[in-house]
Amino acid sequence: MKRFAVILLVLLAAASERSNAATPAQADPLRVQSARQEQIQGSSGRVAAQLDQILMEFELNGISGEDVNVLSAIRSVVHRISAEDMVKVIESLTKAREAGDSGGQQAADAFSSQRTIITQLRQVLAEYQRQQALHDIAMRLRELAARQTENMRLAVALARQVDRRNLDQYPETQRLNLQLQEAEESSLRAETGLVLDALGRLGESAGDATSAERIQKAVEMAKSSGLLSALDSAVQDLKNVRLLGAAGNEKKARDQMREIARQLTRSLDRRDALREALRELDVAMDKHQTLMERTRALQQKDEAIKREVDQADLVDATDLIRKDVDDLAPEASEHLEAAMERMQEARSAFLSQDPPARIKELAVAQQSEAQTKMEQARRELVDQLTKAESLQQPPENKMAAVEAMQMRIRELIAQQQALRKKTSETAKDKLAGLAPRQGDIKDQTQESQQQASSLSSEASEALGDAASQMQKSQKSLAESQNSDASQEAALEALSRAEEALAKEKEMLAQAAEELNQLEEILKKLVAIIEDQQGVFSATTRSALNPAPEVMPLVVNQQVMLADRTRSLEGEV
Repeated sequence: MKRFAVILLVLLAAASERSNAATPAQADPLRVQSARQEQIQGSSGRVAAQLDQILMEFELNGISGEDVNVLSAIRSVVHRISAEDMVKVIESLTKAREAGDSGGQQAADAFSSQRTIITQLRQVLAEYQRQQALHDIAMRLRELAARQTENMRLAVALARQVDRRNLDQYPETQRLNLQLQEAEESSLRAETGLVLDALGRLGESAGDATSAERIQKAVEMAKSSGLLSALDSAVQDLKNVRLLGAAGNEKKARDQMREIARQLTRSLDRRDALREALRELDVAMDKHQTLMERTRALQQKDEAIKREVDQADLVDATDLIRKDVDDLAPEASEHLEAAMERMQEARSAFLSQDPPARIKELAVAQQSEAQTKMEQARRELVDQLTKAESLQQPPENKMAAVEAMQMRIRELIAQQQALRKKTSETAKDKLAGLAPRQGDIKDQTQESQQQASSLSSEASEALGDAASQMQKSQKSLAESQNSDASQEAALEALSRAEEALAKEKEMLAQAAEELNQLEEILKKLVAIIEDQQGVFSATTRSALNPAPEVMPLVVNQQVMLADRTRSLEGEV
């Protein structure tokens, strides 16, 4: 992608140079300007051809996502400029050259067309740069989150080493450790501030409505979550040697960085997000397998303390993956949550006062169950990826699929409304009996979310929110509590999903109407071609006849065809 930005810059610079040289006031021969314009046209044509080949490869290999969409948009503009706009410039320059001293208007037209080309190239380049900057910011936030994780773990480790001692009792190595942590945290605070400033500026210049909305949500999320405040507090805690407080603020900041990055990349293809989650889960599972092997070799109590630290790190890493897949694959998220619970039990075993042999026995048992849950989560992610790849529906079937999904969501709304009414009328001691019913609606909503992912990302996201609220309601009902707010939030999310599908249906209807119009135009064009072939045959026969008698008729037919063609041109 980046090399095409360079090519666009080269084309832009070349077009600007030719435009400046093509003003009527210049003394350079118009023939030279025309030749140079043809060279630029050839360059842009080759760029368009290269883009065509790359996009074809992407399509054949099932590759999609934001980068592919941007590349496709660049291809469309470059192709149009090469095939249409630059041709007009060359024609104007040719006419100006042929007209001699009276060709000033044609030269001015060429100049005007070149300025239009430059503007279009600049717009394409600016949009590419915005999309690239958005991707870079998301990746930068993930990198900062990874650094924040390391600093957080150092703070926890140091807190365990010093065990509430005063700073003047720290050994030199621990003092240096604290100073390095404080320096790193200050650096993280400064860099995060710069990234968020860049995000804000990008939001102000975003041309695409979808991108602008996504950026605005990310900016608001950064403000409301108190990301910078958490970083400031972490720095201050380290200065005041409040290590556990610093670790808490560092974790909060890290989680918010990941969440903002997740918001910025939410438009990515669902399959790409699932593949990334699978990659991270595989890494975590490999580390957990290594930890299990080390636990089986445990002999001393101090080894158990080290293994507890390793297990805590894996709990944290698993939690990050769980949050990433919560909307993509809710069942996988539940398996990962269960795995984390087993890991926490293993941590408790490591910290117990039991003999090493007993610690090893208890910890390995919990770790084995955690590994099983992680494997179940992985299988669920693979299943979801397989479904996502198989649910790529052709456009002609999408309207029916959207309408069917709308009906499905309306049924879910009716079920949730009925349950909410039933809940309000049920005595507290009988509320637990309604929990399975809420769970059934939640399961249906999660299934609908997976099916809606190929129809509308906005609808799929809303269904994920609805399922999350239903899960809260189910938990409350199981505890004989009525969480009416959760049920109301679930209904609001379902309504958002229905509205998103209504928009999608409207867009599809408009596209279908335009397709019908094009088909009607095509029919007329075919008729004109057939009539033109008839006129051509009649003209050929008349040309071979020494005394043609049908020529006036042929002329009239040709005039009528010309009128029909001009009329069709207007329709197109």
